[in-house]
Amino acid sequence: MILLETMSSPEYYLDCQMIKRIIYGFLWISIGFISAIDVYWSIVLQDVLIDTEVNPIGRYLIRASDGQVALFMLCKVMGLVVVLGVLTILYNYKRKLAWYAILGVAAFQFWLLWYLNAAGTSSLQKAEKYKKQRETELLKFQPTITPVMPADTFLKRSTDFTNSQNHAQSVESEISNKSTTTRP
Repeated sequence: MILLETMSSPEYYLDCQMIKRIIYGFLWISIGFISAIDVYWSIVLQDVLIDTEVNPIGRYLIRASDGQVALFMLCKVMGLVVVLGVLTILYNYKRKLAWYAILGVAAFQFWLLWYLNAAGTSSLQKAEKYKKQRETELLKFQPTITPVMPADTFLKRSTDFTNSQNHAQSVESEISNKSTTTRP
């Protein structure tokens, strides 16, 4: 009987409302912090993000901006601001819907935090692996150096490189032919 009386008292109601507001606020702030951590890791790992990003929209935005993550991060932050704003508005006008929405978003954010840090290989270890893989690929496929000097154009013709005197004579004759033909 005493329990029913205390549960129906106005103080109990106010205490429950206060606890609900605190929980809602905690979830709201957690969504912001976890998103900030996600943006931080995306910037730290931007060299390999195009290879490691799971979000297809994120990969598209990175490719659209020539491998830069700035556009992707802008969209992430703008999306976060919209979500937190909508959650605030919903809480003021449609509390029941706001609770469903914030619980869903918070559940996803906590899963994302777990996925980025605790699920299997950590993000930093994945990044190191991809960096090493890229370095290995770059070492395998070194670009060939093409001659740029005008004198090197003589090398394109078939020249007998076994006899250096023949090569020197062909270069000298080519230079003398050019000097005689270019005079006005």
